[in-house]
Amino acid sequence: MHILGHSLIGFAHDPENRHRESSGVMADPGTSMRDPVFYRWHKFVDDIFTRYKVSLQPYTQEQLSWQGIQVTSVGVQTPNERPNILVTHWTQSDADVGRGFDFGRNAATGGAIWVRFTHLNHRRFTYQINVTNSGQQAVSGTVRIFMAPRN
Repeated sequence: MHILGHSLIGFAHDPENRHRESSGVMADPGTSMRDPVFYRWHKFVDDIFTRYKVSLQPYTQEQLSWQGIQVTSVGVQTPNERPNILVTHWTQSDADVGRGFDFGRNAATGGAIWVRFTHLNHRRFTYQINVTNSGQQAVSGTVRIFMAPRN
């Protein structure tokens, strides 16, 4: 519903593609925040999700405790580096931002407008999570990882 809404709004000016016009900025994740309807659309989607969450029963202590399950270690490994070392570097990338502008030659021709920008990147790495299960049966779960720089 969320993504389809972006597309429907982005193509509302030419829904049957009769005029073969480019989409509005709402249809492109890179530019959708430029359309004022973006914020109303997200509030609408968030309100539906909130109503759904309120309708659910709270988790029980048993569901949250994971009896017999213990995470014994967590780390990352970058090839040819010591454990828990992430290697970052600057990268230059090119992007077509033509859909984000509605003036000049792009508005008349629908042509691309390319920009080159520098951004932070990283070498590939893998997570290593060791878990011990002292319980009687196998269990499955989801791991969410949040990373932040250390002071």
